[in-house]
Amino acid sequence: MHIGLYGNSIPISLSFIFLFFFQFETVFAAPTRHVCHPEQRDALLEFKNEFKIGKPSYICGDSFVPKTKSWANNIDCCYWDGIKCDPKSGEVIVVDLFCTGLHGRFHSDSKLYRIQSLRFLDLSYNDFSGHILTSVGNFSQLATLCLSYNNFVGEIPSSLGNLSNLKFLQLSRNNFVGEIPSSLGNLSNLIAIDFYHNNFVGEIPSSLGNLSNLDTLYLSDNNFVGEIPTSLENLSYLDILDLSDNHLVGKLPSLTRLSILRFLNVEKVFANGRNLRTLHVGHNELAGKLPRSLSKCSYLEVLNMEHNAISDTFPFWLESLQSLQVLVLHSNEFHGSLQHHHPKSASSFPELHIIDISYNSFSGILPFDFFVYLRAMYSERNRSELKYIGEERVYYQDDSLVLLNKGVEITYTRILTLLTAVDISGNRLHGEIPESIGLLKSLIVLNLSSNCFTGDIPSSLANLTMLESLDLSRNKLSGQIPPALGYLTSLSTVRVSHNQLVGQIPQGVQFQTQDSSSFEDNLGLCGRPLDKKCGDEWDSRSRFRLDLVHMSTYLAVVS
Repeated sequence: MHIGLYGNSIPISLSFIFLFFFQFETVFAAPTRHVCHPEQRDALLEFKNEFKIGKPSYICGDSFVPKTKSWANNIDCCYWDGIKCDPKSGEVIVVDLFCTGLHGRFHSDSKLYRIQSLRFLDLSYNDFSGHILTSVGNFSQLATLCLSYNNFVGEIPSSLGNLSNLKFLQLSRNNFVGEIPSSLGNLSNLIAIDFYHNNFVGEIPSSLGNLSNLDTLYLSDNNFVGEIPTSLENLSYLDILDLSDNHLVGKLPSLTRLSILRFLNVEKVFANGRNLRTLHVGHNELAGKLPRSLSKCSYLEVLNMEHNAISDTFPFWLESLQSLQVLVLHSNEFHGSLQHHHPKSASSFPELHIIDISYNSFSGILPFDFFVYLRAMYSERNRSELKYIGEERVYYQDDSLVLLNKGVEITYTRILTLLTAVDISGNRLHGEIPESIGLLKSLIVLNLSSNCFTGDIPSSLANLTMLESLDLSRNKLSGQIPPALGYLTSLSTVRVSHNQLVGQIPQGVQFQTQDSSSFEDNLGLCGRPLDKKCGDEWDSRSRFRLDLVHMSTYLAVVS
């Protein structure tokens, strides 16, 4: 995950947004413009000759522009593509080579390092390689440094800590190694750090807690270890913190996508983090309970804790979060009943339209009112309105999600507000499936598999006219599949295998085109796509078997 605004196909980086405002200020700052300094022009021309224009990054698409082709000795360099000069001094202050298709290796004597007047440097989405040199610390006026989506290697020089004016630092999608230098904690003006998808190791430096203006911190998809420093509780302006896909350990008394965990003053962090929109600390080794201070994050939209070792009961106390749209807790150690022992108001979870609590240890019956309060899924939605969670923000992190849909794990790199899903699979729930499930008319994905549900498949499922994926497999359901389900025209995947179902499979096309494995290991199902035909045999032998099942169930209950 990384910082980005998405248009057609190309991410627009934070540095681009900064450049827009930066150019606005510089262009209109003065009516006069000096020619660029000859030594800077020569340095840029030599820099150009160090690299070749080749195939652009596949991500660039129509944004690819071979800017350095316009760099010629007979043209004022202030008018070259990707170059901006200070209108008063004529010094080069912007080098923007975003998606320029440049290929080659940075050398220790690269002429770019001569242009120390730079305030904005964007080399992202090219094929640069080599190391960042210590001399980068000489860019004393630099406010934006973006090297994302290249092949840079080596360690980050500690001299980066000398860039006292730096506001945006983006190094994502490279091959950097080593530890983050503690000197970055000196950059008090930093607003955003993006180190996503590198090979950084060691502990997260506590000095990052000194960055009092920090709004965004991406450290995901690296090899960080240890506990999250308590100093991060000082980041009162932090809006996004992504520490997912590392090797972090410790109890979790506080965060999720702001993975502030074990030794953190949790209450202070969430009191200061009320503007937090997304919390994601999936795929770590976090333990302990969910921090109750999450309830203070009144603007929280996405909470993703997947694949950790969190041990707690279901967080009914999150129901007051009026903006919460996505709750993902799967593959943890949550346990206990899903029965709320306190009266719920009509405003409980008012916007929640994706809930995934699969593969935990929830037990007991699934209460009737569990679905009643998921009001965001009550009415059918207009599928022509393609909106994404968070897209109204000036810049935002991509709220990605992995969801089991139609039997396949699908990665949604952006979450549509139209997407609705309930996944309670892989728990220890028993009893009947509540008829109230039929209230969720906009539901697209429903997975109740691998539990111990009994009784009939609720006929109210026929109300779910937008349902595309239904998985009730590996339970103890009995009776017939409601024939009305055959009229659900949106339904493309049905799984009811490994139950005790009987009778004819509905004749709708959606059922007839399923693989026979979707219905296997049931007591008496017949009809296509199974080889077993329905007929008089169903009226006698199969009904006799059904009576035996009902009788054995009755005797088990009585005894």
